Amino acid sequence: NLIFVRIPKTASTTGCGVSRRIAAHHGLNGVFDRRGWPSKTAVLDSKLVTWVPEPIVFADHGVLEPDHFHESFSVTDLLLPVAYPDRLPRMAAIRALQLPTFLWTVVRDPAKRAMSNLYYAFRGHESLMNTATKVAFLQTFHPNVMFRYTRPTAEATLDDLFSTYGLVGVLERFDESLVVLAATLKVPLSDMLYLPSKEDGCKNEDNVTIIRHPSTDEEPQVVQDLLNSKFRPENQLDYQLLDRANQTLSNKIVQMKLEPAIKTFKHLLARAQKDCDVPGQEHDPIASLSKCYYSDNGCNYECFDKYDAESRASCTWCD
Repeated sequence: NLIFVRIPKTASTTGCGVSRRIAAHHGLNGVFDRRGWPSKTAVLDSKLVTWVPEPIVFADHGVLEPDHFHESFSVTDLLLPVAYPDRLPRMAAIRALQLPTFLWTVVRDPAKRAMSNLYYAFRGHESLMNTATKVAFLQTFHPNVMFRYTRPTAEATLDDLFSTYGLVGVLERFDESLVVLAATLKVPLSDMLYLPSKEDGCKNEDNVTIIRHPSTDEEPQVVQDLLNSKFRPENQLDYQLLDRANQTLSNKIVQMKLEPAIKTFKHLLARAQKDCDVPGQEHDPIASLSKCYYSDNGCNYECFDKYDAESRASCTWCD
C-alpha cells in the first residue's frame, strides 16, 4: 500500500499525482478514485470512499490523528481540509491494513506554507486580502500545523514521526525528494514525472484563475515582523520538522549516492514537461484539457508514459 499524507499548500496536488502514477504502474488499486480504501478498515461512507482491495493508493487530504488535531479552536483550522467523515487516513485504519504500507509526505517553510494557505483560502476574493486580514490571521494562527497534520499519535515526538514515514520530502527540494522516493521504492524515475499544478495565471479545479501572491519578503513590514517575532517561535515544531526533513534528505542522497540520478531526473523532467505541456490552462482547468488520474492529479499521464521504457531500461535500482 502507498499512502500520501497530503498537507495543504506543500505541492500536495503534485504529490498526489506522483503517488497515483506510481500506483498505476505497479498494480495498486484506487488510482482513479478520490479516496479508495478496503471496506473492512474504514468507516462506511459511500459518498466519499470507494471500496477497493489491497494493495491501495490513498492520496487525498486527511490527518493521521484526527481526534487530537484540534487542541483548541482556531480560525486557522477552518482553512485546512483536516478530517472528512471517513476519518482517513487515520493511523487506526492504516494499522488494520493487511499488506505492508509505505507513507510519505512533503513539508515546506512554515511561514510560506501558512501565507500560501491564506491566499488560497481567499482565491476569487482577492480584494478582501489586505494587511489587516493578514495580521488577524497571524495573530490567531493555530501553530505547528504540519507537525500536527502528520504525527501518528497525539503524544508523538519528531522521532516517532520520522519512524512512521518512509519519506518526508521537502517542497523547496521537490525533485531531489522524488529521486529519493524512486530509489527507496525501487521504481523508475519516469514514475516521478509531473506537470506543475496550480500555477499563476492558470485556472484551478474550481475554474478560478490563480493569481500570483507576494513572497514573504514582499509582504508589508508589519506582516514580516509578525512572521519573525511571533510566528517563528510559536511554530518551532514545524521548523524542527523542516530541519529534520532537510537533514534526512541530504543524508539519504549521500548514502544512496543519488547525485547522478538527480541530474538525470532533472534533465528527464525538463524534456518531458516541455513535451507534455498542456496549453490553454489560462482559459480552462487542466482536467478538462487532458486525461488525469483524478481531478487535477497526475494530468496528461499518457504523454509521460512514453518515457517509461527508456527510464526502466536505465534504472539501476529497479527490481
